[in-house]
Amino acid sequence: VVINPPTDYSLRFTIEPKGKVDNWGSILFFTPGGTRQRVPGIIFYPGSTKLQVRTDDSDGMEYQDLPYELALHRKHAIEVRVYGTKSSVYVDGELAAQKTIGTR
Repeated sequence: VVINPPTDYSLRFTIEPKGKVDNWGSILFFTPGGTRQRVPGIIFYPGSTKLQVRTDDSDGMEYQDLPYELALHRKHAIEVRVYGTKSSVYVDGELAAQKTIGTR
């Protein structure tokens, strides 16, 4: 759902990790251009099912890490909400991470 692109948005998807990879595991990258503008960027940490969500702003790379790994072979509902200066990540309906971010 796009509210006011690219500043306010909500993104929902379901993911089922099947394994782990040695490098960063790219799930989703939206970018208006350039390698340091990810609005959003969602990746798995190397060798892990832990997510990092990037919501870059005008000052540079903004990101938040989930405090835990996602379970393998289980579907997880992920929602990223970015409204104003707040970025929130929900996993299976529960708030997993939240932070204040700069302007985009």
